[in-house]
Amino acid sequence: MQHHTATHLLNGALRELLGPHVWQAGAYKGPEVARIDITHFRPLTADEARRVERRVNALVRENRPVRSYFESRTEAERRFGFTLYQGGAVPGRELRIVEIEGFDVEACGGTHCTHTSEVGAIALLDIDRIQDGIVRITYASGERALEIRDQHETILRDSARKVGVPLEELPQGIDRLLHQVEEVKRSEKDRWKEDLEGLVRRLLDDPSHRETIGEVTVYSASLPLD
Repeated sequence: MQHHTATHLLNGALRELLGPHVWQAGAYKGPEVARIDITHFRPLTADEARRVERRVNALVRENRPVRSYFESRTEAERRFGFTLYQGGAVPGRELRIVEIEGFDVEACGGTHCTHTSEVGAIALLDIDRIQDGIVRITYASGERALEIRDQHETILRDSARKVGVPLEELPQGIDRLLHQVEEVKRSEKDRWKEDLEGLVRRLLDDPSHRETIGEVTVYSASLPLD
């Protein structure tokens, strides 16, 4: 129920913030997490994701009524247009309308909250382009959203501790660590190059490493692996 209403909130916020070209292309509502697929030409930026999340959570706090009622298809289309069918085409002469007061109206047969506050917190968990023109947003709502955020916070704090930096400096700390790893790789590559060059010189300079078999000269030596 929470995820059903959260999907409508997200869809409305995405259209509001990204533009009317956004259209729901698919949705999944599981017990733990949910996802919505939308038409959009690129993945959301970090700033856009923050704005969408702030917007839907503001709507949750506003405790807007969520009404479900039946209306003739003709009248519903006259009043709201074809954006009613964000969730897909609905058969029949009468439509079940789900209306979030002053924000979103869709034809939908799902079970919904009666007020937006019942959705609880909404957390965007992942955003990915699954194909050209389709962006998938994975999210959670209610207690599960808070639990996942707590898990992420714990992971971030543990990572910062292991890297040896304050939490707010974790990105820079990871960058420094990756730079150090690259330096070690480069140093190892240089060492192997020097060892190989030294081996070649020994092969050429020391007759004991050289053996002639017929018209073929064979060079042999060993190179330590440590």
